[in-house]
Amino acid sequence: MDIGRAFSFIFKDPSWFKKILILALLFLVPIIGWLMVGGYTLRLLKNVIDGVDQPLPEWDDWGGDLAGGFKAFLVGLIWGIPIWILTFVLNLGDSFILGAIAWLISVGWSAVTMSAMGDLARRGDIGDAFNARVIKRVTSNIPLWLVYILGAFVFSLFALIGLIGLIIGVIFTGAIAIAASTHLGGQAYRLSEGESAPVAPRF
Repeated sequence: MDIGRAFSFIFKDPSWFKKILILALLFLVPIIGWLMVGGYTLRLLKNVIDGVDQPLPEWDDWGGDLAGGFKAFLVGLIWGIPIWILTFVLNLGDSFILGAIAWLISVGWSAVTMSAMGDLARRGDIGDAFNARVIKRVTSNIPLWLVYILGAFVFSLFALIGLIGLIIGVIFTGAIAIAASTHLGGQAYRLSEGESAPVAPRF
């Protein structure tokens, strides 16, 4: 796992600013924009899983990104149901300890969701995101996925730097954080499947 590469790969693309700016601006477009973001990051995830992480995907498949984003939304929604139920039950105890446990479980579950997204990205079929491999991939490679969780947390902290520039600033740094976290998730998925790190740039 290479947390540094998950961040630096973005800036090695000569068109990184334009691509990240489009990603950021789509956050301001309710529903349609959010689905487009989901579809684009799904393509980015597939690139990393396929072993070629540069350059960033082009914004040249708007219809495909919309469809991919809808699939990603459904996968995230369905995989989120068990953790939402468990969190709700634990929070009924009105206890700080139970609340902390619920939070830790939800953070850990993000690895399972990313594992499912990896199957969706690699195969393109929403049905492939619902199988026993999704959880087994995480439980059999816990150190890799712990690095993913830690890295994603660090990138989320980086996104807060954008608060200096108010709304536009935070959505821009947030877009960078999402791209970096997606790359790290792709690394975890790829290595969990016994494959090597991504290959050199393809400029």
